[in-house]
Amino acid sequence: MLRHRFHRQPNRLPTEVYRAPGRFFLTLCTEARATHFARESIVRAVQEELQVQATAHHVEIDAYCFMPDHLHLLVSSTEGADVPSFVRLFKQRAAFWLRKRRAILLWQKGYYDHVLRYEEESGAVAEYILHNPVRAGLCERWQDHPFSWSRWHDRE
Repeated sequence: MLRHRFHRQPNRLPTEVYRAPGRFFLTLCTEARATHFARESIVRAVQEELQVQATAHHVEIDAYCFMPDHLHLLVSSTEGADVPSFVRLFKQRAAFWLRKRRAILLWQKGYYDHVLRYEEESGAVAEYILHNPVRAGLCERWQDHPFSWSRWHDRE
């Protein structure tokens, strides 16, 4: 009985929230916060899988930023999309790709999510995501970070 008292409850909202049209700010961390995304070859492969799974799950990628030890995503979903399945399969397939090549774990278990409210501006959230490398001291301008993108922001 003592074991159940300390059992962590899932932190996800009800499933229907993730299957309704919406906007989601997601953060996926690497296992033990390893800096796998400091390597361009890994980022490019993970980016490719991200696009494949987004298309397959009817999820639009609105913005992303690969930091050395985590990934920020802003995604939009349409009716019938399943954001948790999108994240699960994306993480699974990207991890499989890396494990075949390096025999290391890619992702930390779970991920963080925030469902954007109606009044939260997608462009402002994307700007927050894009400025992560600047706040972390990786570059002086977000445009200089090669592993970030937003549909609302031009690199020039």
